[in-house]
Amino acid sequence: MIIKILLLGSRESFTKIKPRLNNEEIKVLGGVIDSNEILDEINKKSPDIVMVTEINANVMRACQQIYLLRPKTILACMEKIDDSKIMNSLVHSGVHYFINENINAMNISDELKSILGNESQRITALTEGKISDSKSKVMMIFGTKGGVGKSSFAINLAAKLSYSGRKVALLDFDFSFGNLNSYLGIKSDKSILELIQEQANPNVDIIRRFMVLHESGVNILTAPKSPEYADIITPEQVEKIISALRVHYDYVIIDTSANFSENNLVCIDCASEIMFLTSLELVSLKDTKKGLDVLLQLTQPEKIKCIINKSNKGPITEKDVQKVLNVPVICKLPEESKAMISSANRGVAIVLDMPKNKYSIEISKLVKSIDSEISDKNDKSNKKMKLNFKKTKTSKRGK
Repeated sequence: MIIKILLLGSRESFTKIKPRLNNEEIKVLGGVIDSNEILDEINKKSPDIVMVTEINANVMRACQQIYLLRPKTILACMEKIDDSKIMNSLVHSGVHYFINENINAMNISDELKSILGNESQRITALTEGKISDSKSKVMMIFGTKGGVGKSSFAINLAAKLSYSGRKVALLDFDFSFGNLNSYLGIKSDKSILELIQEQANPNVDIIRRFMVLHESGVNILTAPKSPEYADIITPEQVEKIISALRVHYDYVIIDTSANFSENNLVCIDCASEIMFLTSLELVSLKDTKKGLDVLLQLTQPEKIKCIINKSNKGPITEKDVQKVLNVPVICKLPEESKAMISSANRGVAIVLDMPKNKYSIEISKLVKSIDSEISDKNDKSNKKMKLNFKKTKTSKRGK
């Protein structure tokens, strides 16, 4: 496969960039310095990628024309950009891929192939109507207080959806203290950190190489092994991963940290639904109220669904919660600590390990309300389900 590149910038920048594109899999079709000529050159030469080599008003104007009038043409940039305002202006002009200026000639063709793969999937989905017809949902599992059971909920929601016949990706985007691998007994040398270190613009096939297939059928992308690597992962990379996966999976479920970090803000923007978890403890409700006030300023109210976890009889009721928070409570999950710990110790989801457990029953009801096409016919019998999971009493951690 020969990747055809058309350069956009100045003659001086073309001279600097061309040696970096010296690769037998890359063909440089020439360069354009006049924004008035860019559309004609694209028509004549049909480049795969227009590579921005210099940033100025003329180039910005040309990028806007390409983005609006030649939407199938991919815009990328190899110019070093330190100014966030300039970066934002480029993104708004249609430049969505940024290539490290120090990348060597051997690796650049892999980078460009990955970009082409991403865009070809996106364009195919658009032209064939896959996005509008798909049930694909991005579900952010969120809460502004630790200990409300976000990770357990994310795991069991993903497992039940997968068991009901849906393709499910589960992303551990708590980059400092994510622990889905511990909950599920996963041992793997691959995580999101290794993914972005290998490929800055990964397509779905590359991402799937770094995911772990759990016995529940859920594909899981784990968090870095140490908190010190959290800051390496950028909001741009988070968005690219979510965008690539949502084309392939029916559900992309994201377990996030309990804050409004830049990476979480991207997840909020990408989410179809935000599952906001709280408990009936007064402290938890106060933190939830504060978090909701912020969240309502960042996204549409209809995206936010409240989940009451660890629900027990007490002075505070579901009606009290709904009145205080002013968002719909779509599910109440009972306190089932012993059962949850028992399942976690064996690396399985409680909805599959103990399907008749009260927590499991409520998750099943929630899943059917989320996906109206799921019914009891999608599930195997509870008896058969139990037998399957009793066969695996040894945790993966012991393997």
